Amino acid sequence: MNREEQFQKEYQLALNQMVFSADAKQRFIKAMLDMPEVTRSRRLTPISVLIVAAVFATLTLTAAAAAVWRNQVRIVHSPEEAVQLEQSSQNAIILGTYDGDWEYHPPTELVTLWWDELQAQGAEEIQGTAQDGWNVKQILQKSGETKARYLGDSLSAFDGIWQGMSLNTGWLEKQYVPVEGAQTCYTNQQGRELQEFELIGAYKSKDGGTAFTLEYHRHSATLGNQYILSESYENAETYVTADGAETVISTGLSKSGEPLVWVNLVIGRDSFNLVGTQMKLEDVYALLDSLGLATIGTVK
Repeated sequence: MNREEQFQKEYQLALNQMVFSADAKQRFIKAMLDMPEVTRSRRLTPISVLIVAAVFATLTLTAAAAAVWRNQVRIVHSPEEAVQLEQSSQNAIILGTYDGDWEYHPPTELVTLWWDELQAQGAEEIQGTAQDGWNVKQILQKSGETKARYLGDSLSAFDGIWQGMSLNTGWLEKQYVPVEGAQTCYTNQQGRELQEFELIGAYKSKDGGTAFTLEYHRHSATLGNQYILSESYENAETYVTADGAETVISTGLSKSGEPLVWVNLVIGRDSFNLVGTQMKLEDVYALLDSLGLATIGTVK
C-alpha cells in the first residue's frame, strides 16, 4: 500500500467517526489528496486525521467577552463571511457542514489501526506495570525521532506520561464507564523535545445509553482559525467552563434520529473535542466543568 492509499484509508476511517454523508466524505478525501504538500504535511499523520475530521464536523461560536481563553473555532453564516474574516490571514479556511448522514461509534477501529501501524514498522512492545498505569506500550525510534503509543483501561492510566497536560478525569470516571479498546495515548519526541501528544478515550453511561468520545491533542504546529456554518446544526452555543475555558457546543440528529452533541476548543497548538450521543446539555456542561480545560493552550 503506497502513501496515498494509506492516507485515504486512514482518512476514510476518521470521517466514518464524524458527521458526513458518503458523497461528502469522498469530496473531502479528494480535496485533501489534491492539496499542495506544504499544506498536506500538517494533516496526513494518523494522529492529526481525527482532529481534522472533528473540526470539519464541529461546531459554532459566538463572542464571549468573559472567557479567559479565546476559542479559534468561529461561527459563520456563509462561506463569504469566512473569506472576509480570513482575508488578512494566511491560515487555512475550514468550512464544516452536517447533513445528518452519520451515526456515533466509539473509535475502537481507529485505535486498532494506529496500533497496527506502529507494529508494522517494527516498534518494540513493552508491557506496563501497576506503577505505570497503562497496560502496553509500543515505541519506535528512528532518525532522532521517538514515537510511542500506549493502551490503557481509562484515560487516567496516562496521567504520568506528560506532566504538563493531563485532563482531570476523576469526575468523568466516577460517572461513566470507559469503553474497552478505545483508550490510547500517543507521544512524538525529537530528542528531548515533545513534538506531539494526544489522548483519546471513549466512555458510556452505566446504563449504556449515553456514549461519547473525547480527545486532547498537542499538535506539532500552531492551528489556524476554523469556521463552521451555523445553519447545519439544530442548536449551537458558546459555553464557558467553571475554570474559564471557552468551548463551543452544537447539537443535531443522527441518520437514525439519535441526538448528537459536539464540543470543540482550539487554542494555538492545542485542541480538545468531544462527540457523543444521548447526552443532555446539563450533562455536557458538568463534564466540561470537571476536565480542567483552562490549562489547554497555556502549557509550553
